[in-house]
Amino acid sequence: MENKWVQIGSDYHVREVGNELESLPVAIYALERNPMTGQLYLTKMEDKFSLPSKIYGVERSFIDRVKKTYSNTDGNLGVLMSGVKGTGKSITAKQICNELGLPVVVIKERFTSTPDFINALQDNAVVFFDEYEKMYDGSDHSILTVMDGVLTTEYRKVFLLTTNSTYVNENMLQRPGRIRYHKKFEDMNAAAIVEVVDDLLVKKERREEIISFISNLEMITIDIVTSVVIEVNIHDESPSIFKDVFNVEVLDDAFDIFTIKDGKEKLLYSRVDMDPIRASQSAIGGHFRVNNRILGKIVGIVKDRGFKVESMGEPKKLNILNQGEEDDDDDYEDETCPAVEESGETKRVITTYLFERNSGLHQAFLGYAF
Repeated sequence: MENKWVQIGSDYHVREVGNELESLPVAIYALERNPMTGQLYLTKMEDKFSLPSKIYGVERSFIDRVKKTYSNTDGNLGVLMSGVKGTGKSITAKQICNELGLPVVVIKERFTSTPDFINALQDNAVVFFDEYEKMYDGSDHSILTVMDGVLTTEYRKVFLLTTNSTYVNENMLQRPGRIRYHKKFEDMNAAAIVEVVDDLLVKKERREEIISFISNLEMITIDIVTSVVIEVNIHDESPSIFKDVFNVEVLDDAFDIFTIKDGKEKLLYSRVDMDPIRASQSAIGGHFRVNNRILGKIVGIVKDRGFKVESMGEPKKLNILNQGEEDDDDDYEDETCPAVEESGETKRVITTYLFERNSGLHQAFLGYAF
């Protein structure tokens, strides 16, 4: 006898007897376990996932791809979405669930008999594991085996898994028959960030300072952006006031360093570390370092934006890198510190270095016109 769905209130059980249902109604279900019998069953949660009236940074093209692939293939389909919290993984998964028009089984807890229950589902369905890594570690391959469709069945499953970006089971990778798509969710782009600010900000006059503050954060997610805007709305103050107590990380400042050549300032190094970082009398006599390389001894200051640095000996091989560049081992000579030979002796050279603070800027805002 085929297994049939039996409805008892809002719960749905797979049984061979009872009030039979031909198919599982399209809705969102949670997989539950009867603590007395150990039997698994489904509890209806809602007709479909409730989503915000407006979704920022929607992954429309990816959602459409999953739907089109499902409509034009046979067998199971696996979709993995990885990324830190607040980047849109779960929202995108829920949109896919709503638009596929299939019953959705949400797995919230690891049960030993979950694989058997999934295999017993005699319906096309979505099986949704939100935060998969919290339930199944790298040593438990039971669900992955089910994804392979080892047991021949006419019913298809769409496996949706979200996971933290720091955890992606190696058995999921390079296996498109098991996981066809691996979508990596990263920080929001500038357009979506500005859209959130424009929609939620009450104090419109603070728009530019909020965007400027957000652009200097290490991580930018929808949760972070909305929290910053709400903080400003509540306290009516600039982010510069609460930045030291707000639970976000700001990119470290860096410096652009210039020298004078032919009467003009020439950029030598962009976004580098510098020590000391202030042009003060107390710095005189110490070493001037760029990316922890000594350029020479500080012998004077240039107002509040530079040093006069004394170097001697043969030209220094600095190989100072801009942030983000890789060392190609091609050291180059610092043309601002030439060694001048006079009567067989090396002459000391004084070089003027000017600097400007270059605040950290998130990659989402590179090229953005503030």
